Formats: sequence, C-alpha cells, structure tokens
Amino acid sequence: MSPTLTILHRDDHLVAVHKPAGLLVHRSALARGEREFLLQRLRDQLGRRVYPVHRLDRPTSGVMVFALSPEVATQLAEAFSQRLVAKRYLAVVRGIGPEQERLAYPLREEDGSRPKAEMPAMEAYRLVLRCGLDASMSGLFERFGWVAHLPVDGVHHASLDPLTLNDQEA
Repeated sequence: MSPTLTILHRDDHLVAVHKPAGLLVHRSALARGEREFLLQRLRDQLGRRVYPVHRLDRPTSGVMVFALSPEVATQLAEAFSQRLVAKRYLAVVRGIGPEQERLAYPLREEDGSRPKAEMPAMEAYRLVLRCGLDASMSGLFERFGWVAHLPVDGVHHASLDPLTLNDQEA
C-alpha cells in the first residue's frame, strides 16, 4: 500500500497536496516501467476522480493542485495559461552565489540530454538567506543558500519576478 499523501487544503472545488520528490504526476512517455503516480494515489486516497491543473517535474517536491470536477479543472488550467497564477520555488543550494540573478537558457531534461523546450525560458532568483555549516567530523565548512525562484517568462510560467519580492513574500 502506498503512503498517504499529505493534504494541505481541500474544499468543494479543489484539493492541494504535497507531491513528494521522485513521483510522477501522471502517466506519460517518461513513465515506462513506473507503477505509481500522484494522480492515482490521490484518487485512491479520496475515493473519487481528481483532475490535475498543472505539473511539477518528477525530481521536484511541492504543492500540487487538483480540481474535483472537469469544469473547475478547465477554469484553473486557463488561469495558469493566462499567467494569473504565480508559481514560486524555494530551494536550498550549496555554495555561494550572487544575491540575485536572471538566467535565460532552456532547462534540460532530467538526464541532461537535451533542452526541455525549443524556446529559452527566462528565470530569476533572489538569495533569501546565506548560512554556513561546520561539518566538524570532516573538518570542512559548508556554505548554503536559500533562494526564491520564479519562472519569469516561458510557455507556462508566471510573470512575477523574485527580484522584486520582499523577505516576507519569499
């Protein structure tokens, strides 16, 4: 039996769950040999159909929103495509980088073989916090950062910019 998904929000129209890293949202060409998918696990857990309105890549953990009817799914998918919904990613990174940066190059497939999209995506990030960790067992001092990242431009990306976020929004 699959582990129970953490439900973050549920009402009459939608359900938001925590998607664990490593789990595909639904069956796809990438899914050869895969037997478990977030969509099916949530359907089994709730005992009803659910409709994904966006995706997160397999290695990404985070909040996934599912509609509880086809009509709501259509409305939410349209809001995503019209960039009325902002996606924000928070990440812990190793090393020291710039306070903020704009990147303009296509993301690569999980195996690094080729770009995921034909057009480059504009992405921006802002450093929220820097910290160091004394790994006394090894005698090394590791540096880490916590960054807020928003896709700025691209086919399904929001138009908000993390470089303009204040610390409370990040």
